[in-house]
Amino acid sequence: MAKAHWLRMATKRHDLSKLQTLLANDGKRPLAKDGNQAACFVQTPSACDGCDAVEIWPINLVDRVQSILQLPIRQPSRPEFSFELTMESAEKNYMLLMKKYSGSLKAALEAQHESQLGMGSEFRLIEILHSIYSNHPIWSRMVPVLQQGSTWPLDHLSKELRLTDVLEAINFVNHKGAKSNPEAILKLVSKDVKHG
Repeated sequence: MAKAHWLRMATKRHDLSKLQTLLANDGKRPLAKDGNQAACFVQTPSACDGCDAVEIWPINLVDRVQSILQLPIRQPSRPEFSFELTMESAEKNYMLLMKKYSGSLKAALEAQHESQLGMGSEFRLIEILHSIYSNHPIWSRMVPVLQQGSTWPLDHLSKELRLTDVLEAINFVNHKGAKSNPEAILKLVSKDVKHG
C-alpha cells in the first residue's frame, strides 16, 4: 500500500481497529512493510519523505472519534417552510417569505439556522469537528463554509440579461423526457422537495 494513504484508507472504510493499529506504532505513523515509517501518514500533503512537517491528525485520533460517536446527535428544529409538492404549500411558503422575511431568502434561512435549512446542519458542531481537524491545512477555510455556506464569485447579471435567460428557458420548453413521462419527473422532483 502506498505510504501516503494509510489513514485515508482506514477512515474511508470506517475501520477503527485498523486505524488504531496503525496509530499504535509510534503514536504518529504506521510502519510500512519494510519497517520504515510511512512518512506522509499524518503530515501535510506537500510534506513527504521524512521532512519535518506539521501533523494533521491528533495522536489520539481513534479515542476522539470514538468519543464523538458516543455524543448525542443534535436534532434539528422543524423549519417554517413546507416541503410538499402542492400549490397550497407553494403559496404558504411564498406568503411566509414575503410577509415575515420581506422577500429575503437570506433572512429566512438565517432565522432557521437550527433546522435542516441551516448551513452545515448535516455535520457535527464545529467545536466537535475542531477537536479532530484543527491542524488540517484547510480547516480555517472550512469553518466559514460550515457556518455560512460556500461563496462563489459570480458576475452581476443585469435585469435585461436575467429576463433574456428566462425568455430563452421558456422558449426552450421542457426536455422531451419530461413531456413524455411526466409521472417519472414528478416522482424525482417530489423526492427532492420532500427532503428539502
